[in-house]
Amino acid sequence: MKAPLLYLCLTLIVTNLYAQNQELVYDWETDRKYTKNINDESSALILLKNHFQYDHRYENENLVVYETIHKIYRANNDEALQSVNRIYIPLNNTIDITKVRARTITKSGKVIELDENNIKQVKDENNGAGYKIFAIEGGEIGSEIEFFYTKRSYVSYFGRGYYQFKFPVISSSFRLTSPENLKFDFKSYNGLAEVQEIDSEGYNVYELKEENIEPLQEESFSNYDANRKRLEYKLAYNTASGNQRLFTWSDAGKRVFEIIYPFKDTEVKAVKSFLQELKVKNIDNLLERFLFVEHHIKTNFYIDEQADDNSTQLDVSIKNRFTNKKGFARLMIGVLNELDITNEIIMTTSRSEIPFDGDFDTWNYLGEYLIYLPQSKQYVAPSNFETRVGYWPPEFSSVEGLFIKKMEFEGSTVPIAQVKKIPALPYERNFDNLSIQVSFSEELDKNIIKAERSFLGYNSNFVKLNYLYSDDEEKEEYIKNLIEFLGPGAEITKAEIREPKTEFNEWSLPITINGEFTSSEYIEQAGDILLFNVGGLIGLQSELYQENERKTNVENVYNRGYLRRIEIDLPKGYTIQNADDLNMNVKADEGGEEIFLFKSTYNVEGSKLNITIDEYYNRISFPVERFEEFRKVINAAADWNKITLVLEPNN
Repeated sequence: MKAPLLYLCLTLIVTNLYAQNQELVYDWETDRKYTKNINDESSALILLKNHFQYDHRYENENLVVYETIHKIYRANNDEALQSVNRIYIPLNNTIDITKVRARTITKSGKVIELDENNIKQVKDENNGAGYKIFAIEGGEIGSEIEFFYTKRSYVSYFGRGYYQFKFPVISSSFRLTSPENLKFDFKSYNGLAEVQEIDSEGYNVYELKEENIEPLQEESFSNYDANRKRLEYKLAYNTASGNQRLFTWSDAGKRVFEIIYPFKDTEVKAVKSFLQELKVKNIDNLLERFLFVEHHIKTNFYIDEQADDNSTQLDVSIKNRFTNKKGFARLMIGVLNELDITNEIIMTTSRSEIPFDGDFDTWNYLGEYLIYLPQSKQYVAPSNFETRVGYWPPEFSSVEGLFIKKMEFEGSTVPIAQVKKIPALPYERNFDNLSIQVSFSEELDKNIIKAERSFLGYNSNFVKLNYLYSDDEEKEEYIKNLIEFLGPGAEITKAEIREPKTEFNEWSLPITINGEFTSSEYIEQAGDILLFNVGGLIGLQSELYQENERKTNVENVYNRGYLRRIEIDLPKGYTIQNADDLNMNVKADEGGEEIFLFKSTYNVEGSKLNITIDEYYNRISFPVERFEEFRKVINAAADWNKITLVLEPNN
């Protein structure tokens, strides 16, 4: 994910005190032989060498960077070979490419080098930068595919590199050089080796080396990229201008403020006219006024990430009904200001990709916009069309963010930036509940089922958005699918939404779907005995397998709950022989609080069997050392899904 346009238009003035250039020469080992005796021959793909190099130099008083990427792969099957025999060189931010080399070394030692005439350039229609592409010739199973390229690029003051993959890495390295007055800071994550500063005359030299990095596979309830070994780095000091740290969170706050908050007179006038047109003064409560406007924008405007910066001007975005993410942030802030609702802009990043780290001030973390309303303690996701005030994308919760608020100081408005935690909503705010009534046909060969399925929170938002933008036929099919989850292949006689609740003041309310159907899937007869698959009434449940040792912490997308109430009219003359199988109580505690729970209880009143199942997950993160406790709660639902009641006739 790219950081937003915070620093793309920012020019760092670097004093050129060290104009001498150290000659840049990077090349591969000319007579390299096929690699012998590596640690993991069994892996389909092995990365023998993974090298990143960034050499910063002054040229004609401008700072540029020479980026070198050098990789050597061993491909041990056809699929692995196909994945690495086509090389792409991205051209974004590139001035020119200074060198490209590639070759194949077969197991027999034959060397086939790249013919540079085979390098093609492809234009990217979205951003115009495009990429160069070439195929590696002569590859066969067991071959080593080697390439490196160096390109001269415009400088970026922040960088990120990954050093762990789904295959083993034998040797990994990083090198960054810069003129003596420009000093960089680094931070390694997830056990990656630390960067070391190397003594060198005239230039700063930073290096990282690590051997034999184990592969990391994707795991359920885990964010893959967030757990990979990676390096973050930034330009931290320009000693020619003093010893003040560059690009701090305070600097970021000022830059965001400059981008978002100042509004031209034409923009303020456009917002006033917009609100008058919507007749918001007919709504008494200020927050409800904003709810109304937010809902109108998110149901009548659309997002275009390729829209130019002019689209972010409020008079333009209101007229054209579209803008980009920054434009939606400015639009919502403009509306809030006009409604006199105190607000703070937040910059953060997706927890599912790279969690924000407030202890290392790289602006690469400033990728997404949220808005905080301190008076009501609510959050707004300005460009997310599923959510409304009080809900925001779950990947931007339980993560830090940079909060920027306006303060009046000596007659001027100044931004104050502070890193704070963005909370996650509790499980009570996100549920998928079921209420089911079951009876048996006279022939005892099928069940008649009435189901009520209620959604709140993220599940509800998704259902409402689909409903809002579907035609009648699509709505009917969508609702049926939500009922068929309970009884695949069932004969549905009724499926309807009780009330869509898609208006501005209803969006945060639950949405309920009613269904009626008959099914023979739950009943099996064995002589006089009835086998009733009661577990199937809650729908198919995921089961969490873990064949290998768990490597990463548990990471839930969001906290959530499932309350299920099942009422069964038992057939006359039958008694349940194994009712106690319905009782389950599996949980995980933290500080005396039950944070994960699957609990099922029952009682029999005459011929009615009443079952209550309470399942919830009320922590986002959970340590890998306690993974088995979490797994047992997840699997409890799958185990309950397999319960079959034995009903025997009374004498």
